[in-house]
Amino acid sequence: KYIRVSVELNKMSTISFIVPHLCNYILTNELLKGLRASISLSEDFDIIIVDDFSTDGSRDWLASLDDPHIKKIFNSENIGYARSNNKGAAAARGDVLVLLNNDLLFKPGWLQPMLALLDSPALNAGLVGNRQYRVDDGALDHAGVAMSYGGKLDHLRTVGSELRRPPVARPVFAVTGACCVIRRSDFEALGGFDERFVNGGEDIDLCMRIRAMGKRIYVAQDSQVLHHVSMSRDRASVQNEHNSRRLYGKWRDEFKCELAGKWMHALLGRDASGMPDAVDGQLSRSALGAPYGTARLISEALLRRQEARWLRELDGMDPNQDLVQRSVVVWPDAPASTLDGGFQVAELVVKRLHSARNIYACGHRVAGAGNPALLLTIHVNSIQLKVFQLGPEANFNVGVIDPLVLPVEHNRFTVTVDFAEPADGQRRVPAAQCIVVSHFVLDDQTVPCEAVATVVSV
Repeated sequence: KYIRVSVELNKMSTISFIVPHLCNYILTNELLKGLRASISLSEDFDIIIVDDFSTDGSRDWLASLDDPHIKKIFNSENIGYARSNNKGAAAARGDVLVLLNNDLLFKPGWLQPMLALLDSPALNAGLVGNRQYRVDDGALDHAGVAMSYGGKLDHLRTVGSELRRPPVARPVFAVTGACCVIRRSDFEALGGFDERFVNGGEDIDLCMRIRAMGKRIYVAQDSQVLHHVSMSRDRASVQNEHNSRRLYGKWRDEFKCELAGKWMHALLGRDASGMPDAVDGQLSRSALGAPYGTARLISEALLRRQEARWLRELDGMDPNQDLVQRSVVVWPDAPASTLDGGFQVAELVVKRLHSARNIYACGHRVAGAGNPALLLTIHVNSIQLKVFQLGPEANFNVGVIDPLVLPVEHNRFTVTVDFAEPADGQRRVPAAQCIVVSHFVLDDQTVPCEAVATVVSV
């Protein structure tokens, strides 16, 4: 996870600090004070502040700054983070670009470790970030960006114990653009930030393009800054959802590969932390026995789940609006046991299912069959299952949240049941005859057990 390097910084490099600014010049002023204090006057540098059409007096404050190292750019309209950074980079003269949010506070010695990693030929670094701590409570907010088991891009908030010099490089999937360094030549070769992203996703996209160049992304473990996180991040906005959708669409194959690799490690037992939270229930024996194929299937299911959510929330379209017409319930000719236990009671088969938010099996006990403790299991495509113990209650309603829907013609949801305890010699009724499944609820739509879909051939 960590790579030790020992390098000498190239003293001939010139450095350009690029700071997009939108209102709240008090924060930008604090950043400049800390930045000046952390830079030796002997270093060759410039600071480019790009005002993105502030309306709070920031422009008057910027105009009053008298510092030969500072260049000021005043946008005639609000153009956003990506375009503002690109304008700043075009005006910069440094060999190395240091991208900074305007709400940072600097700890001593924050810059040199980042530049050292970027300057190391052995690392082949294209972009270097650092450890960022929250100003309000001092908690670590960023030590890189990684893909979670659920298919989301999350900030790493743990660090290793190897924090002594020489500098420690932590390879990561991506870093935030709040504080990172990149060679000017690489930034220009990539055409800067992709301006189709609007205040979100630009930094991850830049990391992905750096990786596509064959270079790597690192966090300099010895570099630390403080960040007013809430001042520059709004993850809940509709615009951010559009940015995320564009990002995942642009890099879908790469994200799927990263996600599948993470699941591969988990399925092989190398890293099981967090896995139960990503799957409601558990994986079947057959799925655990084929880790590579299962990892690919899970990653595809998780990406399709997000794509369906964006289709609903951003486009107002429901991919499952005709779900009942594409569904049919199949009854077994005779009770049959499954690999993971139990005897089949009913199976819901759905054609062309892209994703589903839930699957519930609903029904009741059979009168006269007694009230034995039963184990009811919902199997999802023979890859996922969830077991429920049914008590003496007459009715049941049990389900799986976010089932793993597969990219196949027919997705299958099978209900099996078995006795929770060994037979006592008095039972005459098989477990499969103790309950009746009256209907399924799939993606919040009721599918009655008498439903017949002529479009489904099973």
